[in-house]
Amino acid sequence: MQKTEKNPDQHAATLKLELERSELALQQLALENEKHRTFLQSWEVDVRPHQELLLRSVDMGHAYAKMTIQTIFWLNGGALIAFPAFAKLAGAEFSAHLTRALTSIGCFVLGLVLITVTALLAYFTCVTESTMTAAHREHAKLLHHLGRDSEEKNGKWKEGMAAATKIANTHQRRAFRLQWAAIASGMLSLLAFVAGACVAGTVLVG
Repeated sequence: MQKTEKNPDQHAATLKLELERSELALQQLALENEKHRTFLQSWEVDVRPHQELLLRSVDMGHAYAKMTIQTIFWLNGGALIAFPAFAKLAGAEFSAHLTRALTSIGCFVLGLVLITVTALLAYFTCVTESTMTAAHREHAKLLHHLGRDSEEKNGKWKEGMAAATKIANTHQRRAFRLQWAAIASGMLSLLAFVAGACVAGTVLVG
């Protein structure tokens, strides 16, 4: 009889405990939602304007880089085509200045090759930056969905974060090297055009 009388009390205590746990979970959820809302508001005010400015700057940089590559390409290609015809119109004798004429043409051809390499390096830079961006997105997704507090509790979270960070850092270094290689190749192509133009000038002058 005593056992039967205790069961309702135990059941009530269990229900009360479950209710308290549910209320605590709801309070924690409300706190997390408030933190998330505050974070989004801060992001809109403090981060988003600078992010949009950064994206516009990157787009402008890509546009100027594309225009520069095209300009150097047309300089070398146009000079390679125009030099023999202009020399003929000016009455310059190629046979008398064959070595210098071929040197000038060789400089223009070298300039075309170098600017083509620059374009390829620019393409690989964009591919590398895309992979790096995808890794950063995976990093942010893991951080957002599982949170920093899960780091010690969730081994898969730690492994995913470490892998995403490693991929992003590796491709960031690779993109940096490719960018400088593209800049160097473009500058060398421009120097090849200047050298070819100078040598061509000596042929035309005579």
